[in-house]
Amino acid sequence: MNQFSESANTHYKKPERIRLAYLDGIRGIAALYVVFVHSWYYSDSISPPSMLWLPMTKLLRYGIFAVVIFIVLSGYCLMLPIVRSDKGDFSGGLLGFFKRRIRRILPPYYAALLLCMLMGGLILWLEQTIDLSWYDGTMNPLQGLFSPNFSGHDLIVYFLLLQNFVLDINNINGPTWTVAVEWQIYFVFAILLIPIWRRLGLFYTVAIAFAVGLTMSYLMGSEVSSRACPWFLGLFALGMAAAEINFSQKPSLLRLKTSLPWGILAAIFACLAFLTESLRFSALPGLAQWIVHSFVALGTGCFLIYCTNFLTKGKALPPVIGFLESRWVVALGIFSYSLYITHAPVVWLVHQLLLSQQLSPTMMAAKWLLYAVPSSLLVAYLFHRAFEKPFMSDFSAKVKSQRTNSADLAKSDEGWDVLIGGEYTGTHTRLATSVKQLLEWLREYMSVDTVTLLLPVRDRQNLAVYATLGLEEEIVQKIRIPIGQGFAGRISASKQPTIVNNLKEVEIVSPILRHRGLRSLLGIPLPIEQSQMGVLHVGTFESHNFTERDVQQLQLIAKLIGSMVVDAGVLSFEQDCHNTSYLNSPESMTRFLQLPSHFNLINTLHQAFVLNFSTLEFKVS
Repeated sequence: MNQFSESANTHYKKPERIRLAYLDGIRGIAALYVVFVHSWYYSDSISPPSMLWLPMTKLLRYGIFAVVIFIVLSGYCLMLPIVRSDKGDFSGGLLGFFKRRIRRILPPYYAALLLCMLMGGLILWLEQTIDLSWYDGTMNPLQGLFSPNFSGHDLIVYFLLLQNFVLDINNINGPTWTVAVEWQIYFVFAILLIPIWRRLGLFYTVAIAFAVGLTMSYLMGSEVSSRACPWFLGLFALGMAAAEINFSQKPSLLRLKTSLPWGILAAIFACLAFLTESLRFSALPGLAQWIVHSFVALGTGCFLIYCTNFLTKGKALPPVIGFLESRWVVALGIFSYSLYITHAPVVWLVHQLLLSQQLSPTMMAAKWLLYAVPSSLLVAYLFHRAFEKPFMSDFSAKVKSQRTNSADLAKSDEGWDVLIGGEYTGTHTRLATSVKQLLEWLREYMSVDTVTLLLPVRDRQNLAVYATLGLEEEIVQKIRIPIGQGFAGRISASKQPTIVNNLKEVEIVSPILRHRGLRSLLGIPLPIEQSQMGVLHVGTFESHNFTERDVQQLQLIAKLIGSMVVDAGVLSFEQDCHNTSYLNSPESMTRFLQLPSHFNLINTLHQAFVLNFSTLEFKVS
C-alpha cells in the first residue's frame, strides 16, 4: 500500500477567525468619492454654482488620493497570499497568478470598453440624425471623462491598456488610465519585485521600487510621467510592505508591528498629504506629485496595518471607522471595480442631458449630483452582475477543467447530488444553486480546480459525494467511499487533515481522481455530528504544494460549512433520499419531492444555505 505524503499525519492548529471586510469598505468609499468628484467636474466654459463652489471644490479636488488608495490596496491584497505562504510564492505559480489577474481585470474592462463604444456610436448616429450639437466646444467640456468622437487609433490604445502613455488621445473611458497603470504594475510586481523581496527583503524592495519608478519618471519627462505615474510602483510596494508587516512571522517585523503607533502615523501622513496638496494648488505649484502621493500611500499603509492589527487580535474596529465593515459599505466595495470603470459615460450623459435644460449653475450642480451618482451606482451594479461577477468564479473552471459527458452532467444538475438532481422541481433547484454558489466561491478563494463535499450515508460506513465542481462523474457513477479507505475515507476515520502532493503515490478508491488527471489534493474532516464526519477536499490538475496556511484556511471554511450542513438538516435529508427504495426514477423522485412535508423541507434547506452563505464571505478573508 502506498503511503500518504509526510505531511499527511501532521496536526494543525485552528486559525483565528480574521475578517478583512473593511478592505472592501475602503474600496467602496474611494470609488464612490471618485464618482462625486467627476460629477462636480467644472471647466472654464461652465459657470460653477456661486454658493457651493468654494466648499465643494475643496472637498472634491482630491480624486487622485482615491487612485493612490486603490494602488496601495492592490499591493496589500496581492501580497497577502504570498506572505502567508510557507514558500513565499504565488499559488499556482507565476502562470496561475497571471491567469487570476486576467480573469479578474480584463473581462469587465473590455465589457466597459465595448459599452462606451456602443454608446459613442449611438450618439454619433443621433448627432447625424437630429443635430444634438454635443460636440461644440462649449457644450462638451467633459472630454477627460468620455468622448464619443474617438478614432481607431484610440480604440487600439485602449485595447492594449496603454492610454496612460499616450497624450494625444480622445478619452473613450477616461478614468481607466489607472486600470492601465495597475495592469502594468502587475508584471513588474510578479517578475521583478517578488524575486527582489525573496532575495533582499522588504525594505530593499520598497527602496528599489521607488528608485525604478522615479528614474522612469525623470526619463519620461514631466508631461508623459504626469499621466503614466511610474512612481505608483513605489506606492504599490508600500502596500506590499503593509501586508508583510501585518502577517510576517519574522521577529524584526513582529517587533515593528507591535511597537509603532500606526493609527497616529496614519493621521500624521494624511495631514501631510492634504497640506502638500494644498500647497500645490497655491504657494508651491511646482511641487512634485510623487511627494504628495507618497504621503497618501504611507498614510494608507499605516491605516491598513492599524486596522488589521485590531482584527488579528480578535478585536472590533474602533467605532469611528467601524462603518467600513458595515453591510452596505462592504457591498458597495464588492462592485467598486464596476463602478469605477462604468461611471464616466454615465456621468457624461447625465451632464449632457441637463445642459439642454438651460438650468442655473446652482440647479445644474444639484441635479447633476442628484441624478449622476444614483444612476452610476445602478448601472455599475447591473454591470457587475452581468460582466464582473461571473468571472470571479466560473472562468477558472472553463480554462482548466476537462469536459465531461454533457448528458450525464445534465442529469446530475452540474455536480449536485444525482438523487436530488435534474429538473424534477423548481424548489429543489434553488437549493442546488445555493450549494453550487458556495462551491464556486470556495474554488475561486482557494485557487483550485476541484471542490468536493462528501457526507456519510445512513449505514455510517461509507461516504457519498453530496456536491462537487470538477469531479461530477463521482455523482453520475454513484461512487461510495468506505470510511477508513482511500483518500477521503482515511480523513473521515482519522479526523485529521491530509495533504497529497503526488496522487500517484497514494491509495484511492475512486478511479475518477486519476482519470480526471488530478495531481495534488488537500482534504479536511467536516464535523457533522459527534459520531459522523464528512470530508471537504480540493484538488489541482497541476502539481501544487499545499501549505499549512492552506490547511488552516480550509479548516475554517470546513467548520463553517459543517455548521451550515447541520443547520440546514442536509445530512438527514441526504440519508433519507439515499435509502428510499422508491426513488429510482425521475417520476418517483418527483412524487417524493411534491409531498407537502418534503416540499417544505427542501424550502427550509434552501433558506438555511442562503442565510448562512450570505455571511460566509465576510467570516473568511
